[in-house]
Amino acid sequence: MEISLKMLQKIGLPFKDWRPVKELGVGTYGSVFRIESKYGDVCALKVIPIPTSDADLYDALNGCGNDPVKTRASFDYQLNMVRDREIAEAKQCGDCPNIYKIYEDAVVEDPANAAQRYIMVRMELLNDLKTYLSRPGTSQKEVMKMMRDIASALVYMERKRILHRDIKTANIMVDGRGVYKLTDFGEARTMQMNGSHTSFRGTPYYMAPEVQRGKYDNRADIYSLGIVTYYFLNGKKYPFVGGSIRANDGYEMRMKGQRCPAIPGVDREVNRIVLRCVAYDMNERYSTAAELLSDINNVLKHMKGGEPVRRDAHPSNDPTPNPTPTPRTSGGGLSPAAIVSIVLGSVALLTLIIVLIIVSGSDIPDPPDIDWRNIINWQNR
Repeated sequence: MEISLKMLQKIGLPFKDWRPVKELGVGTYGSVFRIESKYGDVCALKVIPIPTSDADLYDALNGCGNDPVKTRASFDYQLNMVRDREIAEAKQCGDCPNIYKIYEDAVVEDPANAAQRYIMVRMELLNDLKTYLSRPGTSQKEVMKMMRDIASALVYMERKRILHRDIKTANIMVDGRGVYKLTDFGEARTMQMNGSHTSFRGTPYYMAPEVQRGKYDNRADIYSLGIVTYYFLNGKKYPFVGGSIRANDGYEMRMKGQRCPAIPGVDREVNRIVLRCVAYDMNERYSTAAELLSDINNVLKHMKGGEPVRRDAHPSNDPTPNPTPTPRTSGGGLSPAAIVSIVLGSVALLTLIIVLIIVSGSDIPDPPDIDWRNIINWQNR
């Protein structure tokens, strides 16, 4: 169920002195709005409808004899699951600087339909990751800073025994100071005592192979972070993607155990970290986020920061860069610098011939004829 700004204004906000001003987007579990207070503060508001679709509401009303009270009660389990999963798990991590902050939440009844309710969550306003890392001049070092910040969030979550289970580009955002933050705990779970899970959760392109097989632990989150990092360093393409290989093909190749290739043009140490994160065998990856974070910090210390990320401007997604062209004038001939180089080289050659002749005691012959057109044509080939 998609909620418009007009609908939200009719429903009203449960938070005093706040009003909705703009719709920002629609996510997996609800719509997000920009809200402002009468004091000039800004936040994001996530609105999660319970039930989540008109069809679910219609079916439930029919099953409950059109009784809105009974219908609402039939969705109590769903409502509590959302609050216990996304909101409670995120609140547990509220003091981590690399996890988004939830300030308050409430359940609101639709004034026009007592069977329909909305979970409203006031949280910090953040910026889209893809837009931020698509800015001209974005460096490999900046992408590694993103990886470092999210690894820091995973360190915190491991201490709390929480698995995120849905790390992807859409669930990482950045604040106005350039701090990257992990968001959307809709699939998060507390780690079981045996350290493994069997439920199938996540977004396929970022999913670790063992999740598909049905048994995984914290290293599945490390894998997903590795895929996000690979994606941005590789010109916004997943591993293997390019030419005739599409995203679905690349995903299948990874699930079947094919090793991800190194990213062309990327720092060797950066490649080493990313490729270890996305290893098919979970035992070849970093065992903990703390181990990963330590390695990232050591590499960041020595990165110069000027190397740009790959930018693939070819419609065919061909990753092969164009060769550097020979400098030419606008008319298609040699540039002035190239002509000067040819003349100086020819003078040096004649001088060498004269010196050799003088040393040998022979008469100095006439200098050889030089066909400048041939030299220029040769340079233009």
